[in-house]
Amino acid sequence: MQANGLFMTLILPIFLHTIAIFGPSKKPTDPSTVLQVLQHGNVEGATLPPSVIAGLTDLSIDFPSISIDLSSHSIELSVSLSLQSDPTSIHPGLEALQNLQHLCFAGTPLPKHLALKLPFASKIKPMMGCTEASPYALHPTGPSDWEYYSFALEMGLSFHPTNILPGNLHEAVFKKDPSKAKYQQIFQLYPDLDEYATGDLFEPHPSKPGFWKPVGRKEEAITLESTTYIKQIFPPLLENAVLEHYSDIISDLQIGGHGLQQPYALIKYHSVSTEDIRTWMLKKECLDYMDRLCAQLWRSYIKVIQLDEGESLERTYKGTLARSRNEEAFRGEIERGAGGRKKFEGNEAGES
Repeated sequence: MQANGLFMTLILPIFLHTIAIFGPSKKPTDPSTVLQVLQHGNVEGATLPPSVIAGLTDLSIDFPSISIDLSSHSIELSVSLSLQSDPTSIHPGLEALQNLQHLCFAGTPLPKHLALKLPFASKIKPMMGCTEASPYALHPTGPSDWEYYSFALEMGLSFHPTNILPGNLHEAVFKKDPSKAKYQQIFQLYPDLDEYATGDLFEPHPSKPGFWKPVGRKEEAITLESTTYIKQIFPPLLENAVLEHYSDIISDLQIGGHGLQQPYALIKYHSVSTEDIRTWMLKKECLDYMDRLCAQLWRSYIKVIQLDEGESLERTYKGTLARSRNEEAFRGEIERGAGGRKKFEGNEAGES
């Protein structure tokens, strides 16, 4: 059981006198199952991965099904499901979420392109933690700052700048402070350490000191090499930028290039029986946009690999891209299109 599970099933019931509601133990925690729990469990609050929130509101990006041991991932397991919306009535999943008094997302950042489509985006609050350090102590933020976290000073959490592009990315690091011992459980687990790097990356708020937006994990960064430079790039920021503009035509997207001479994009378009001129123009505009993004970072165009019908990008139980497994699945297409390497080594990013 991970940090979110401990918090929801042990801490909240003891200190806030809540009642933990468990779904079916032998069914995956996909949107269909979660919807049934919300509708019939008298639920007042929930903490869900963003992929499940997306699936419940008919905004799913067609995450493929995955098999997970339910005994070890009973809380944050998520498998998205594409639900068909009825334009004449409110979507049942959306209605169930709107009826909640409290709704938090955890496990991964909530993509902005999804949040912007939610009529209740300002109602969603972040929850964050890790199994080693327990849930983090967060100060409330205003509705306009739903993307940002404000960490309690008692945690002793500092943010170290990195050289990862694009943006101003910082890694969250715990620094041991005896006066904060009861808030720094990480050093009870690792008493010989003076600091603990979490691997979580954040962007600072442009105008509010102490507000930090989570963007992903440090191991998701890739290294792109050429004869003149070596750069570390953070693909999730590029993927989110593309999806924020073109989620109407793109079902799923992975940008990579670890150890390659040229970046690549594995792209899955929404299924359409007939492609009209507007869709064709949007696809061309999207490809031009990706080229401009990558040219600014790498001085190189991006190699686009379009997935066929029946092909999909694999995801983890949290809904994050299983990057190394996807690279391996499309290894031949990537190496033929994005330049050779001395040895193909899949990046292990985002598969925790």
